[in-house]
Amino acid sequence: MSNNVNYSFRLDGVATGDSFGRAIYCNDYDGNGKDDLYISATQTDYTGSGSGSLYIIGDTVFSAFPNGSIQTLTNNTGFTLRIDGAAANDVFGASLLIHDFNNDSHADLVIGASETSDVSAARLGMYYLIDSSKYFGYTTEGNVLSVVSGNNIYNARFTFSDRYYMGRLDAVAANFTNENGSDLILISDLGGYPTEYRGYVHIIPSSVVLNNYADSEKDISLDDPDNYFLKIYGEPSTPYYAGDQEIGRGAGVRVIDVNSDNLDDLVISASWSHYAAYQSGSLIIIDHTAIAGLEGNGHSLTPSDLLRRRYDGGYRHFFGDDLVVTDLNGDDSNDLLIGAQGTGYVASYGGSVYVVYNFPHTVSLDPLPAHTKQDSFALTGSVSAPNSVTNIAGVES
Repeated sequence: MSNNVNYSFRLDGVATGDSFGRAIYCNDYDGNGKDDLYISATQTDYTGSGSGSLYIIGDTVFSAFPNGSIQTLTNNTGFTLRIDGAAANDVFGASLLIHDFNNDSHADLVIGASETSDVSAARLGMYYLIDSSKYFGYTTEGNVLSVVSGNNIYNARFTFSDRYYMGRLDAVAANFTNENGSDLILISDLGGYPTEYRGYVHIIPSSVVLNNYADSEKDISLDDPDNYFLKIYGEPSTPYYAGDQEIGRGAGVRVIDVNSDNLDDLVISASWSHYAAYQSGSLIIIDHTAIAGLEGNGHSLTPSDLLRRRYDGGYRHFFGDDLVVTDLNGDDSNDLLIGAQGTGYVASYGGSVYVVYNFPHTVSLDPLPAHTKQDSFALTGSVSAPNSVTNIAGVES
């Protein structure tokens, strides 16, 4: 790609170490029916070294770039809007969710700043919630906003005392609480630092999200159980290792209708977990009914507390590094593509991608011969995947 005949245009960061292009998203910012670009540059220095920025480049801007041109975003040209982080080392723009939470037909933003600090520790991280009214409507080039306190650019910041690098994985919108609006899912995959790294996934009810749209610069602590519907955290230990389940690490969280019942189900990556072996990695599938059946706020559960199906890798496979669910073979059924960078089937750490057709699999369990009072018991049965190209090992249901 060093030859400009091979691309339509190229966008370059401004300064050494800006990390422009760390993440790229598309959404219709200006409402003209065409995709605009959202590009993060997590190490810009506009409000301090490594404060970070998010650029929005409207289609009316980049459609004017000549073919094969090189655009450097200097002198406030080449972009529609830039939103800067609050302070040095915040790494603002580490993640992004674009979603209309309040149904005003304009997209709101949930932006991760994964290395923000407070008086207790460094690199704790947080998520910013920015309503569309705070940033929507710019049509000219070179507009700049900042989430520095006092600018009233963000509605709320979500924090959590047991977090570490919170905000480095994309937040997710879903509907589990059956309230009038979308719930917000936030991830702290290294939560529990420095002793356990168990990881946390918080589901924030839509009522908590929407109640903060009238506010500016409100801090919402996820230490308060009234501020979350469900907290899912990694088990403190498994037979293969104590702690460090790192729930959410790898592909983060996906919301997928796994069983085609038109309801959101939850798929959580834990690519450094130890369920099957040390750092084997897992994908954890939690059915909608297991979550939506909970009443009130403040639930705190492990994956094992919820109805689930789990796919495990092998020793140091880091199974679940990435995840795609799609109809790959065109048979109108979900197929599962799972990355595992640590496998060594051909060469040490050569890595693999697993493709599993006909996901989810049908699990049939034999009835227990008698009631039991034991803490644990064995279930027998079968796993059916008639269209799968591989035997299925390490599936727990």
